[in-house]
Amino acid sequence: MLIGHKIELEVNLKQKEHLSKACGIARFVYNWILENYKKQLEKYQETKEKADKPDILKLKKEFNKIKRDEFPFILEVTKCASEQPFANFQKAMNNFFRDKKRFSFPKKKVRNDNRDRFYISNDKFKVEGNYVFLPKIGKIKLKEDLKYKGKIMSGVISKSGNKYYISITLDISNNKEQIDDFYKNKIINNPRLKDEIKVRNFREEKSK
Repeated sequence: MLIGHKIELEVNLKQKEHLSKACGIARFVYNWILENYKKQLEKYQETKEKADKPDILKLKKEFNKIKRDEFPFILEVTKCASEQPFANFQKAMNNFFRDKKRFSFPKKKVRNDNRDRFYISNDKFKVEGNYVFLPKIGKIKLKEDLKYKGKIMSGVISKSGNKYYISITLDISNNKEQIDDFYKNKIINNPRLKDEIKVRNFREEKSK
């Protein structure tokens, strides 16, 4: 079972500037992908050649070839900030092709203090006590402890107003006590979840 915990970060001015730059790079790379994907699409519509068919993997290889020379500022932050946009764009395109009524073609991202964010893979950061250690920036204090214990799967740094947060996704599948605590807390706000717990417990007992 995967759950998330969003925690505010206590950051100084230098750390804010670094996180802001990482958010900006994630946005910049996504927009670069969008612009060049459209160019691929236009060429394919003209030639109808299989070799010209839009390919995000090709774009990623092209970007990696030129980034050090054309976009050296990208190297100042964690590589996750410039790598994850390719996966995000691929997901957006998959959604668009699967259900065009529900999902629109990807749009250019603009700076938004309530939506800026970047992803961090689980092997690039760690949590120790009330601190999180991030690549290229080091130790940042958390305003509260991580509620759950489990395998950290990923993290997302986001901005809301002038504050920064980290949303940590954990796998707590092997800890029944924590799962029960999670659902009990949810019931306070949504009593209907009580039935969901009963069904889950019934299935677990039946499988024994």
